[in-house]
This record gives sequence, C-alpha cells and structure tokens, in this order.
Amino acid sequence: TILPSLQSYDTSNFSNLEENLIRVILQHTTSLNEAICCLKIILLKNNKDYRLVVDLFQQYIKYLQNEHDKNDTRSISNNNVSRILYTLSGILRHFQIKDIFIKDENIPHLSIKQIANLFLKYTNCSDKDVKLKAFMSLTNLLQYYPKYFLDLWYKESFNKALGHDTDEPIKICILKSFAYLLRSIELRFELKTTENEHQLSEISNVIQA
Repeated sequence: TILPSLQSYDTSNFSNLEENLIRVILQHTTSLNEAICCLKIILLKNNKDYRLVVDLFQQYIKYLQNEHDKNDTRSISNNNVSRILYTLSGILRHFQIKDIFIKDENIPHLSIKQIANLFLKYTNCSDKDVKLKAFMSLTNLLQYYPKYFLDLWYKESFNKALGHDTDEPIKICILKSFAYLLRSIELRFELKTTENEHQLSEISNVIQA
C-alpha cells in the first residue's frame, strides 16, 4: 500500500518520514523490519544514498566490537546487545553489504568475514536471546554470500546449533535460512536455464535463416 502513495508524495516531506522511520528503528520494536523495509523504499524512491543506514550500521558494529573487547562474549547478558543484534539482523535482511558500504574514504571498510566472525562470537553467548539474535544477524548476512555457508567455521557452528540441546527458535532460524538460500540458488539456476534456452533459440533462428 505504501508504493502507490509514494508516487504523489511531496518530496519535501521525505526527510521527515525518514527521520520518523529511523526513530521507530531505534526503538527496536516489533515493527522494526517493516520500518527498515519502508526506509529502503523511500531512499530508493528519493534517489538518496544509504547514509542514515550506513551510520547506524557502523555505530552498532563498533558497539558490538567494544563489548566483545571488554567482556567474555560467552558471559554477556545484555538487553542492549540483544536489541542491537536484532536491529542489525533487520538491516541485513533488507540491505546488502555492498549497498551499506558506499564508496567513501571516511568510512572504514569491514569485510564480510570480519562482520560474520563478530556475529559468530556472539552465537557462543550463554544468554539465549543474545544467541538467537546473533544467529539471525549471521544468517541474514550470509544469505547474500552462499559460498560462506560452506566455510568451515560457520558450517561447524550451524551443525552444532542444530543439535538436540539447542532451543527451537535458533534451529528454526537456521533452517529457514537454509531453505531460503536453496530456493535462491534454484531460482538463479532456473533463470540461467531460461537465458540459455533463449540464446539457443536465437542461434537456431540465425542458422535456419
């Protein structure tokens, strides 16, 4: 319902709407994912870069790094850490890293593995909520990079998490991620097959002509 309404939306009001959405995101409520999705649509519609998202993402990653440096990740039980991981998982669900890290010399670039490894450390946390949100962030990040799902570190972590003593929400999170990944690969294969068939058809028409 939001897409048609944006066609006639006064662009001067976009900034206010962006600020309101960021405010909702910072509150870490259950409407977080919807707010992030709307924000992305507005930024695309208004031909703006993702500076707001970049700044938020960078600040949260830095916070998690500092928390990890100060404390043993396994013993962290912090509602703020849980909320931040939840927000990052929402951002990574709707934005790819290549979109988040715009080309700007003032923004230090973090590799996919650096970020993934940070999330991986938090998956070892004894706090169940922090652990779940860390897996949500990790799987949403790796969703765009299938080759990393086969990386030994992550593969071992996923296999362990699917064990008998793991809470069901974590298992569901990982299995949903695998299902989505397999479906994405299948769709890419189908698209490639269609393109190949089209090319073969064109070649055949040229030969017959």
